[in-house]
Amino acid sequence: MHREGRMRSASSSALQALMDNDGGRGGREELCRPKKILKCTSAGGGRAAGGESTTTHPLKSHPRKCQTTLRPDHAHHYLQGHKESLQLDKDDSNVGNFLGLVKLMATCDPVMKEHLTHVESHPGSTSYLSPAVQNEFIHLMTSTVRQSLLRGICKAKYYGLMFDSTPDLAHREQMSQVVRYVQFDFERKTVRVRESFLGFIQLSWKDAESLTEDILKKLEKDGMELQDCQSQCYDNAAVMAGHRSGVSQRILDKNNLAVFVNCDNHSLNLVGVHAAKQDVMMVTFFGTLDAIYVFFSRSTQCWEKLRNAMPVSVKSESETRWSSRMEAVKPVNNHLEEKLQVLQDMTVDEDENLETRSDARHLCNHLLTYDFLTLLRFWNNILI
Repeated sequence: MHREGRMRSASSSALQALMDNDGGRGGREELCRPKKILKCTSAGGGRAAGGESTTTHPLKSHPRKCQTTLRPDHAHHYLQGHKESLQLDKDDSNVGNFLGLVKLMATCDPVMKEHLTHVESHPGSTSYLSPAVQNEFIHLMTSTVRQSLLRGICKAKYYGLMFDSTPDLAHREQMSQVVRYVQFDFERKTVRVRESFLGFIQLSWKDAESLTEDILKKLEKDGMELQDCQSQCYDNAAVMAGHRSGVSQRILDKNNLAVFVNCDNHSLNLVGVHAAKQDVMMVTFFGTLDAIYVFFSRSTQCWEKLRNAMPVSVKSESETRWSSRMEAVKPVNNHLEEKLQVLQDMTVDEDENLETRSDARHLCNHLLTYDFLTLLRFWNNILI
């Protein structure tokens, strides 16, 4: 079975949801601890020599000791690895989190060790460790976490909707579903405002009628009453925020208590984006910043020369995130001399082709203009 690229995101989402649904800090701190040495023994718990923490193995009838170090650099691995070996004595640097945990259990659990030994010595036998089984585990975890979140939402009764759509790497339009609600803990006498991410909705059409229908179907499938919705929060796109036939108005017609609330961050982002397009000099300035990124990123050789000259890389601006302009301005302002030196060296480098040398000279001349240098210092002070 092919190892899908979504394995990592699905397992990370499930783990994050489990951590967010924990209700306390203990579980989260335990998961996020950078380094922990476990010693499984048949004796009672306590502190081991050298500051090691000890835990009692649940199978007390097997006084087998083991010691395993969980390293933080494994946290970014996929659930499935590139080399899924079942050999217990083999160095598994990229075996994946799933088999890594199974092997960890086998070092302390003789039943698991016997199973892995049997699978290794009998190729073709049923192991229940295949990628298909791992995928099923992910779906079961996702379903369990999602149902737990939905129970909390239904218990709170009233909720607010937050939807936003964006294309993924496969160029499929998807809409994220987030529900905001108030969680009461009568035993601890605490009140918390929670925002729970419930998943993505695959979209076929992006008109207001289709989006509204997709949202209502999702709420019905999750067992959430539309009449309990007290607020809606979307971006300021006309299809979502339109006061006549937008998604917010269509839902408001069905429930007059579902008040639409503008996304302030999106509104502020639009203010910055449109304000920067009102003057030719501003458009030219940000266009030059984007040209710097395009020039150095079009080949690995150019990018390597830039990285050797400065400790940080250049960034590209984004239309949907005004803050990206700060990330684009800061490296240029702080390391302008290094960039100019790289460009000047490339203009006289005979190993470069004529097009690259010409573009480097043209870009270098733009960076040395009075308008660019003035606006660079201006925006560096503004975008903090």
